Amino acid sequence: MAVSLLPGFEWDAGDEKAFYDELWPLNSDGGPIEGGLIEASVRCEPPALLQLIESLTPDDTWLATEDDAMDVDGSEGKGGGDTQAQSGAKDKAIRFIDLTESRSALAINYLDIERDLHRDRGTFIVRDEYRLFMEHALSCLRAERRPGNEFFVRFFLTGQPGIGKSFGALYILMYLLASAQSVFFITSPNCAYFFSSHGVQRTRHELEKNPEIKTALKTSWVLIDLAGGDTNWIPPLVVRSAHCIVWTSSPQELAMKRFIKHFGAEPWFMKAWTNKEIAAATKRFEIPHKVIKDRLDRGGPVARCLFDAQPLPTQQSLENDIRAVLSCNTFGFTLDGSSDGKQPVHRVFLIQPAVVIDKASGRVSFQRTDYQVQYLSIAIAQRMFELAGNRLKRLQGQLAAALDISSSRDVAGRLVERMMHWSLASHTVRVPHVFGADYIAGTVRLFGKAANFSSESEQVDNRPLYLQPQSGSFAAVDAILVTEKKLGLLQTTLGESYPRNFGTMLRIMARLPKGVNVNVNGFEQVVYCLIGTQRERVKKVMAQAERTLKDLQQLDSHDLSKVLGITHTDVAHQQLSTFVVVGYTFHYQHGFTNI
Repeated sequence: MAVSLLPGFEWDAGDEKAFYDELWPLNSDGGPIEGGLIEASVRCEPPALLQLIESLTPDDTWLATEDDAMDVDGSEGKGGGDTQAQSGAKDKAIRFIDLTESRSALAINYLDIERDLHRDRGTFIVRDEYRLFMEHALSCLRAERRPGNEFFVRFFLTGQPGIGKSFGALYILMYLLASAQSVFFITSPNCAYFFSSHGVQRTRHELEKNPEIKTALKTSWVLIDLAGGDTNWIPPLVVRSAHCIVWTSSPQELAMKRFIKHFGAEPWFMKAWTNKEIAAATKRFEIPHKVIKDRLDRGGPVARCLFDAQPLPTQQSLENDIRAVLSCNTFGFTLDGSSDGKQPVHRVFLIQPAVVIDKASGRVSFQRTDYQVQYLSIAIAQRMFELAGNRLKRLQGQLAAALDISSSRDVAGRLVERMMHWSLASHTVRVPHVFGADYIAGTVRLFGKAANFSSESEQVDNRPLYLQPQSGSFAAVDAILVTEKKLGLLQTTLGESYPRNFGTMLRIMARLPKGVNVNVNGFEQVVYCLIGTQRERVKKVMAQAERTLKDLQQLDSHDLSKVLGITHTDVAHQQLSTFVVVGYTFHYQHGFTNI
């Protein structure tokens, strides 16, 4: 039986057809399987896709001093939801698809560009983010399904520019084709492909409101990934008939709001690259480690900056961007463009999914429908504070507004720690009264994370000593204060809740003798010191921390081991008994005020 073309379409026999032939499953007669998405476990990728995927377990220890965005290492609070704010096992394998000549059928769109760029090292890193999104989308579809009723879901898949959202779109396309699911793939306002059991059709026009197209849409997905173009464009209304719509895009705020309003879409923010993913791609592309570290400092954990051939921003252009941010409201973010004195974030800051903290348990999870902002790299954060100079008074004033902007609290908290250290190091203020109200005698920078940090100094005899972690993902505390009799674990907090990772604090204590040559056995008290800018908010976080600490202190060693996931629980139990919780507000000129 002849198969008719959709109105305005033509048969495609080019690269897209070869891509289709590589992935669409065949029946026992050798013909394409007809029907919708193959019913299987949400967590099970279709066989035709799985057979293309390989894996490697990279060594990322050379990145130990780099900031692993969104990694909360060693946290006993794993959180819930679709993803945890935790990196997972240290020996985690990273998956990839080989794009060398043996896989020429996969050479479409950005995969073709990737293969040309890296030639015999061409690689498609199959990020966990892609699989997690598909699990979420399929779960939503099945949750919405009602017998005899139509059901629809729509997503705006977004995140930091350059982290691989277009590659995510291609993963979704591969997943759908390998599942025998028909899909419209829109690559520009005037170009779309229709993949089905009958083959591949293409149109060079915007999809029209036509009965045949509308019928095809009702059993199909629509995947949108535009290469630049008009930022005011939204999909034609006819695609609202589709089974599922996924639009992958940089965070264009206006387009996202219009898509949500007119199509009922759900935003889903993607994470930036992890150290494991960076290490895997570096190994596949055979790029020197030093080159990647330099690119991380200037461009952050963003694939386009790390692995593409485009030039990185110069130091002067970075400083110009930082000064532009400082000249406005530092915490007034918009996802795109600039208006009302607000600046675009992606040149200095990193867009990440929002972290949500359960007030009762302190556990952490991701809220994918919202975002927060971090510094693009530790080097940029440090340079921003250095350039702040005489703007500290204004920044202190802006912190009050930042308290009520969830997206800016991470950046504001980092700034509070830098202001705190600057004031202490310049002897403008003394350490909090609970530590003796002395001036600090010195600063030691810590490199690495809570479980493996080390210092650049051999002798740390002076007291009080300020230990300053350099990694933005150094879990549980922002700084450590060492006096003769007390150990201070300092945590800046601007919100009304914060993770209470006491297990990680104990791991930090266990690391201090080897990492910084600090003997922890002689401390009379371990002070968990919460520092903010607003008294009532610090009091709320203090109350939460005190409840958690009291509950932990009442556990025996066996139960403590299960709750915190630690060994040597007799030692940990004794150390935990010396913990106390205190709170202070901070001002860069006036110092610390006890709560």
